[in-house]
Amino acid sequence: MKKSDIEYRIIIHPEHESPEGCFSSGDDEQDAADVAKIMEDLEWNDWAWCTVEVQAVHVPSGLTGSDWLGCCSYDSEEQFTEPGGYYDDMKERALEELESKVETLQD
Repeated sequence: MKKSDIEYRIIIHPEHESPEGCFSSGDDEQDAADVAKIMEDLEWNDWAWCTVEVQAVHVPSGLTGSDWLGCCSYDSEEQFTEPGGYYDDMKERALEELESKVETLQD
């Protein structure tokens, strides 16, 4: 499989778990403020609280591998894809799943 045949896609899905209880900074007031901001931002920003799916797609065949991360809060896709964050790891895991599917089909 050639790297040039792989395309990465980011899909955000609604997060079904509430942000309440997902933060434990040790400062209850700050945690409550963070949750309030997320809920406010969610009215206009789907990235404020979501589940992120990263897909590695083998374009010629349409086969995909995916990795998922829930309870995400970002300002934007650009913030999510900044180098050194979860996106880099998720691309690797999605590619691993895709490669595994291709190997299974070849057996």
